[in-house]
Amino acid sequence: MNTPRPASYRFHQGERVLPFAAEEYEARLKGLRAIMAEAGVDVAVLTSMHGIAYYSGFLYCSFGRPYGLVVTRDQSVTISAGIDAGQPWRRGHGDNITYTDWARDNYWRAVEQVSGTGKVIGVEEDHLTLLQSQKLDAFLKPSRRVDIAQGSMRQRMKKSAAEIELIAPGPTWPTSAATPSARRSRPARARSTSPWPGGTRWSSRSPSASRTPSIATPGSGSSPASTPTAPTTR
Repeated sequence: MNTPRPASYRFHQGERVLPFAAEEYEARLKGLRAIMAEAGVDVAVLTSMHGIAYYSGFLYCSFGRPYGLVVTRDQSVTISAGIDAGQPWRRGHGDNITYTDWARDNYWRAVEQVSGTGKVIGVEEDHLTLLQSQKLDAFLKPSRRVDIAQGSMRQRMKKSAAEIELIAPGPTWPTSAATPSARRSRPARARSTSPWPGGTRWSSRSPSASRTPSIATPGSGSSPASTPTAPTTR
């Protein structure tokens, strides 16, 4: 008996924890949909870290796998790899679909599941590789492609009240870190005086708290500190 291997599934687990309230992400998506409407775009397929994080809250780490955010007139769906399990759902706004590794290009099958085919597709041309661009055309069969990267970037440049509230305390952090009490709490750093390019090598022979520096010498192992000699020339 052969068990069918799914191309994708939904793994919605745990409580959601996001940098901003749901209303903030809905406002951002409203702005994106306005950009889409102006350009005549039916579906936006975002692939960059900053694009996906801005509109969904989920910041991915690819591990060699593609990620995406598909935005239609009434849906917002992150597309993530199984290696992340339920994290994209917990850390993202909107729906989430997890694609499997059972077959090559299940990522694009998951994207097509939301976007459909034959639509006007908005993409980030400055992020799509040539290979992924070809696969987008093969799976989604867009009637037309529109670059929305610039419009999305201009939207991100205009900070909302929620973003300003988060950003505003930032300039005070370096000041507080430079206070006398903060400086006194920093551990002292040893200064290397070694003439060798590699600097001082700390001996690890003894597990005692006092560590004895030794100078690395050519060849294997290390020897006690000594004055290096210039190489012999003939």
